[in-house]
Amino acid sequence: METTLRKKTSVKGTTGTTNNNHVLEPLQTLHQYAELLDKAHHHYNQGKYKDGVIVCEQLYEADAARTDNLLLLGALHFQLRNFSEAIFYNQQCIRIDPHFAEAFGNLGNALKEIGDSQGAIQFYLRAIKLNPRFADVYNNLATSYMQLGATHEAIETYKMALVLGASSIYTFI
Repeated sequence: METTLRKKTSVKGTTGTTNNNHVLEPLQTLHQYAELLDKAHHHYNQGKYKDGVIVCEQLYEADAARTDNLLLLGALHFQLRNFSEAIFYNQQCIRIDPHFAEAFGNLGNALKEIGDSQGAIQFYLRAIKLNPRFADVYNNLATSYMQLGATHEAIETYKMALVLGASSIYTFI
């Protein structure tokens, strides 16, 4: 199951950076915010999830409405198996941007991990409605269908994931 990360280019407001004591200081440019967000992405890609959370939480304190940071916070917490936190941050993304397909898909992933396959399916379907070519969500939807014993729906959904080029296909067949 893939959590989805996307760097969003829209920026609002000014934020903060950290000094060596992890104290937030005002940022003067959006470039500084982007550098810190890139640093957090780097931590994510290196598997240093706790370090990524530290950076993202500092950015969150500066601007809690940045969906790029919220999505990354959700993905980091998902990797740390802090599913309630992952759910929280993805819900915040959706509250701010109700058309943010990646947040719906990631919320579905977290629900599936806590055993709510039915809830996960609802969020996967919403993500697909917002982005019909979202291959990885089709794959995750298919695994949820399999968990519920809906084999026919799972097969059809896996086929769509393959057509769209999902990064990996998980099957229980």
